Amino acid sequence: MNYVICLYILYLLIVSGVVGWAGWQLYLAGRPFVRVILYVDNQKADWINALLLTGYYLVCTGYSFMVLSSLPAVASLPAMITALSIWVGRLVLILSLLHNINMLVFSLWKKFHNV
Repeated sequence: MNYVICLYILYLLIVSGVVGWAGWQLYLAGRPFVRVILYVDNQKADWINALLLTGYYLVCTGYSFMVLSSLPAVASLPAMITALSIWVGRLVLILSLLHNINMLVFSLWKKFHNV
């Protein structure tokens, strides 16, 4: 098996693990947060939280598959590890940026909706 196929397989395994774990942790911690920010009952908070989780998974999956076409052709193990770390690092950085933007939007929502 050549290095490009190994890179694709490792990238997809790592990304699916990171995205799955982070999404589930955000989902578990999101219900009380959604209730406080949006002033909704438990049923609506669960629905909104599930909708946010679905959107998160769709964005992450779409971005991850788009990155597959941008992965470089590698010819050695060090080049494969370098490419893998760069692209997984970019994904994690983008996901954390999106999460912080969501938190900012929700906090602004609460601030201006309370007035």
